Amino acid sequence: MTTSILCLSGKQYYQLMNLSIKTQSFLCSDTVTFIELLNISNCTTNDLCLKRLINEFKIKYYPNGHRENKRSLNDEQGKLVAKYHKPRFGRNIIYKEMEKIAFLRVVRACRDYLLSDMIEEDTNQLVNKIILSHKLLFNN
Repeated sequence: MTTSILCLSGKQYYQLMNLSIKTQSFLCSDTVTFIELLNISNCTTNDLCLKRLINEFKIKYYPNGHRENKRSLNDEQGKLVAKYHKPRFGRNIIYKEMEKIAFLRVVRACRDYLLSDMIEEDTNQLVNKIILSHKLLFNN
């Protein structure tokens, strides 16, 4: 018996789109920085590797810290966000309903990180929340 993939609700998708707009870096025009951070959070559960990738992300997109974006996303960027209407942590795992909950926890952790000062303590909190979300998913 297969489980159908749970989509984000309209409200959750709207919040994801607004977060993507609000946190979009001024240095980037071809990708969505919030989605890039979500992709990083999905690539590994090794804390040292996550910290390194997050620090590289911060240096690349936010070298002077976060400033709220007032511009909307272009069509290509909107399509990148739309891919997350059906959130998945990995295509090679059997879908579990818990996956949507774990994904939303990571979204909130990434939001909190991008809206913080992005100091090392904030990076450590983000890494811990990502690892906890992965444990929630893969230990159930």
